[in-house]
Amino acid sequence: MSKIKFYNKPSSSIDLSMNDIGDKEAITLADALKSCCDLLYLNLSMNKIWDIGVESLAKALNHCILRELNLLANNIGDNGAFILASALATNNTLETLHLNSNSIGNAGASALAEVLNTNTTLTHLALDGNDIDNIDSFGLVFATNTTLKILGVGNNEIGDISAISFFESLKTNQSLIELRINNNRFGEIGLIQLTLMLGTNNTLKTLDLRNSKINNTGIELIANALKTNTGLEKINLEWNIFDEYLPLKSAFEYNTTILEKPCYIDDEGINTYITQACKKNEKMYMGTYFTRLNYYNMPDLLKKALTTTLLFGMIKHDNMVQCILPMRVWIIIFQFWTRKDWS
Repeated sequence: MSKIKFYNKPSSSIDLSMNDIGDKEAITLADALKSCCDLLYLNLSMNKIWDIGVESLAKALNHCILRELNLLANNIGDNGAFILASALATNNTLETLHLNSNSIGNAGASALAEVLNTNTTLTHLALDGNDIDNIDSFGLVFATNTTLKILGVGNNEIGDISAISFFESLKTNQSLIELRINNNRFGEIGLIQLTLMLGTNNTLKTLDLRNSKINNTGIELIANALKTNTGLEKINLEWNIFDEYLPLKSAFEYNTTILEKPCYIDDEGINTYITQACKKNEKMYMGTYFTRLNYYNMPDLLKKALTTTLLFGMIKHDNMVQCILPMRVWIIIFQFWTRKDWS
């Protein structure tokens, strides 16, 4: 129980992740929280807390000014989600709630969505990695809630029907700036609705579509939407199945708002993309990144690209090349290299 007594010491941030904390310890911790007036961040991720422990923690929320609660990878289930939703109805301090990987289903997700009709404090809700296949309730909430900025529903079971209504609701939303909806079950039909949403929504800044089974037809739909979208700054398309890159290249010649390009360039396309598309977009992010690459095993075409004017600095030493690169070029190289053998 010494790990709980630690919380009686003044602190604004406490990390108790991976401590085998169960419901019994969570109840004790909840009692201690009532006297922790300055606690802003509490990390209880990767423990063994179920709904009983969450009930005590939820009651304690009204006795502190906690801003962020991380319960990732516990097992609170739908009952725990109901309890937290009830607490959020009266809580006016919590801004970030991580409930990833907690065996939450549609009922629990719906309860959390519905409370957002009245809660005006929560800005970030993470529900990635649960058992959710219907997010219609979140679509309905966007008509009234203007506080939620970040929503994570990746790694769930969301199919075309729910995706269609959800993306339809986002067409006019002016508050959500980040959406993680990667690795779900919607296909081309849902993707079409997503691209239609991108045609009218210029509030969304970050979109995660990793591992979404996007093929060549899908990437062409996305590329066409990006040509006219003026809001999106980052789109993650890693681990998809398309192998046609020209639509993206063409889109980025028009789009001047995306700061980090999702580049998947093959041997024949990498040099052309770097020297043409990146140069044409004058507003592209110009941050730098220091890294070491194995120069000896590097493909000739990549060597050539690295030794052109795009390289900020390079030092060869023992077959390793130390590079200071524009962030835009590093992103391309990293995505390219993941298709090869990284060393």
